[in-house]
Amino acid sequence: NAVPAEPEVYEYRLAGTLTAIEDGYVLIDDAILCKDPKEGMIFKVPTEDIRVRRCVEFGGLKEGDIVVVSFRGDIDVENENTIRDARGIERGFLEDGSVYTLE
Repeated sequence: NAVPAEPEVYEYRLAGTLTAIEDGYVLIDDAILCKDPKEGMIFKVPTEDIRVRRCVEFGGLKEGDIVVVSFRGDIDVENENTIRDARGIERGFLEDGSVYTLE
């Protein structure tokens, strides 16, 4: 008597250019993946979680790098597009209009 269920997304990913590293957050611009770069958005990723902070501090990331953010929460569009419940940030590589990460 089972009923098919819709799959639930376990983790979301956002790719873009790391535009700023500030005290307590980083900013990521997703314009590199937009057909029209003017349609890109800036996202704010808090670095209060130690997993995220360590990725930024010890991952060798710098402004201008392509990065991928993994998160489980939602995006608070009313609060500067803040990504909630970020789990990590890793370097990405742009190829043929797509962003890839190393496994």
